Amino acid sequence: MQKFVEAGRAQFDFLYKNNIKPMSLWASGGSDIPRGHVFNPHEIVFFLLDKARNANVRIVPSVRAVEIELSPVSQKMTVTLEYLGQRLEVRTAVTVLASGGFANNRKMLQEYLNDLENIQVFSGNGNTGDGHKIGLELGGQLIDTEFIKPSYGFIKNAADPNDFTMIFYGGAVILNQDGHRFVNESISYKDIGLIALQQTNGRSFIVFDENIRIRQLESRPPEAKLWENLNKHSSYVFFADTIAEAARRAGLHPINTEKTIRDYNEMVEKGEGLPFGRKSLSGGFGKPVKIERPPFYVMPASSGIMGTYCGLKVNDKTQLLRSDGQIIPNVLAAGEIMGGVHGENFTPGCGFGKALAFGRVAGETAYSLIQP
Repeated sequence: MQKFVEAGRAQFDFLYKNNIKPMSLWASGGSDIPRGHVFNPHEIVFFLLDKARNANVRIVPSVRAVEIELSPVSQKMTVTLEYLGQRLEVRTAVTVLASGGFANNRKMLQEYLNDLENIQVFSGNGNTGDGHKIGLELGGQLIDTEFIKPSYGFIKNAADPNDFTMIFYGGAVILNQDGHRFVNESISYKDIGLIALQQTNGRSFIVFDENIRIRQLESRPPEAKLWENLNKHSSYVFFADTIAEAARRAGLHPINTEKTIRDYNEMVEKGEGLPFGRKSLSGGFGKPVKIERPPFYVMPASSGIMGTYCGLKVNDKTQLLRSDGQIIPNVLAAGEIMGGVHGENFTPGCGFGKALAFGRVAGETAYSLIQP
């Protein structure tokens, strides 16, 4: 983690000097103060892409790596690729495995996660575990598989990862289909995801008011797609001028829901301890707020897999390691494919931050390995 912090800060400074700056500062599950820098990821990706092209780096998309063969004598390697229906061999001094996770490999995912029938998957098309397979064939090891968990906050029938909200960290509450709270909304959204799946029929709902909607827009700009231009035809959220009517439209028990929110507001106003241990908005930051200003909103929510949070074991230079701790010569791994970073829970932004930080480290290591 020390290397993550150091390299992450170096990459942040590099981006900032090139006028790539965060849009806001935000607190999420597990944060006791706002420390999450919310960037526009597309801006960063296109900036880095232009940097690579200007450095004459050749980028060839739609190429699949099939195998890496290490020479025991020279430590050089031959990489077998599939491109346009043909197999090609490329000889190289260093290879960086950066193929993402394996969320889109359902067979592989089923080895580590139950209840997949109620979990949506949102991950890049190439996240099928090809890099993991190559790393394991070279003698590497897969670690942290026990930390694969779904994330909570997707709209029903979500189309992509942007159909996701963490508005419960802004004050919303989470109810089951009977209209009752069942979880501390300030904990990690990965833990919420597992608890929500245990509710009747795996169904749960996020409830909030106009004040919370506006505050979420201000604090988390990426959610503008969901909360900026709502109208009565919005298919993923139901709203009305009363809690009971919004609940009825969403399929919740209206009387129970109304009582749950009324009791919740009374406890918030009195400063009493809330059921399930909620004391803050997010991991110790911010005080719970009342849900009192119409219109009131009810969003049917679901759990989804955005990443696999495990990966190949590497050292602090991103060099691939065998089970005995020995380095596999000249093979590196960076980004989602590498394990040893997230631990039991996940702080929002760490996936992208890990890719930026350890992509930098892998580049520095690769450069050092090819120097005469």
